[in-house]
Amino acid sequence: MERGLKELEKETVERKWAEERIEHLNAALLAILNVNKLITREKDRGVLLRGVCHSLIETRGYHNAWIALIDESGELATAVEAGLGNYFLPMFERLNRGELTECAQKTLRETGVIVVEDPYSTCSDCPLAEKYSGRGAMTKRLKYGRKVYGLLSTSIPGDLVTDEEEQALFEGVAGDIAFALHSIELEEERKRAEETLRKREVELEAQSHHLREANIALKVLMKQSENDKSDLEENVLSNVKQLVTPHLQRLKMSRLDTTQETLVNIVESNLDNIVSQFAGKLTSKSIGLTTTELRVADLVKEGRTNKEIAELLCLAENTIISHRFHIRSKLGLKNKKINLMSHLLSLAG
Repeated sequence: MERGLKELEKETVERKWAEERIEHLNAALLAILNVNKLITREKDRGVLLRGVCHSLIETRGYHNAWIALIDESGELATAVEAGLGNYFLPMFERLNRGELTECAQKTLRETGVIVVEDPYSTCSDCPLAEKYSGRGAMTKRLKYGRKVYGLLSTSIPGDLVTDEEEQALFEGVAGDIAFALHSIELEEERKRAEETLRKREVELEAQSHHLREANIALKVLMKQSENDKSDLEENVLSNVKQLVTPHLQRLKMSRLDTTQETLVNIVESNLDNIVSQFAGKLTSKSIGLTTTELRVADLVKEGRTNKEIAELLCLAENTIISHRFHIRSKLGLKNKKINLMSHLLSLAG
């Protein structure tokens, strides 16, 4: 009889524990579902982590939860909690100093869930141990790919902490959180890349605008340089014709010995070579004009009379009239009432 009562009592305890286990697993599963919903919509890292911790405790699946993220140098990047309040401050200060508890160090080294059945009695270096009386702790590193982001830690009833199904659920939610952190990181990198690209496009547009302005300015300068060159050529040509050529022609008409005549011819020839490039426009537009016709045309363009041209070139006036006739013919002005001087000026312009 006594044995039957003990067995009945044992069965009652086991049934109650099984009911509590199922109830807790359901609460934990609901908390994890809430976490997954949050992960799908929240893209802000801080908001996500705080929401995860609160979701884990609000269904009473877990007594408390906290997450610590570390940067590439191993320093604390951020830490959030739910269910601990001011009790978490000593832990935060310790993490901020880079002093990880033995449990945290082990978690970051190993792949599985780190289970502590009685933190209150065994974790002497943990500032949270006194909050874990009658509870167990589960901790899991947050890793995706090759990167470890930090760790997730929770507390649950001590008699459930070793349950494999409980640990599997916890490991799954830790994996989901790590994936969410990875996705947020990728999104931030994408935004940084887009911002860098946008800034580069702005810089390139500014450079392009600057180059366009510089090109316009260069064209203006080149045009001005061409105008200045043209003005200089015209001045040189005009000065030679007005200040030098007449005197050379008079000198040639005077009595010169052979040496003097030779020297004058050399000077005249050299002057012709120097100024010939300045008469390029007229020459290119007046294909077919002889050298003498070109000289006559230049003097006509200056407004010289036939008599003046004849005296300057040491030719007969009738010869000049004949040259003018040939020039008009070659320029297509024969039998046209077009002033030769005006036409020559238009060609030179």
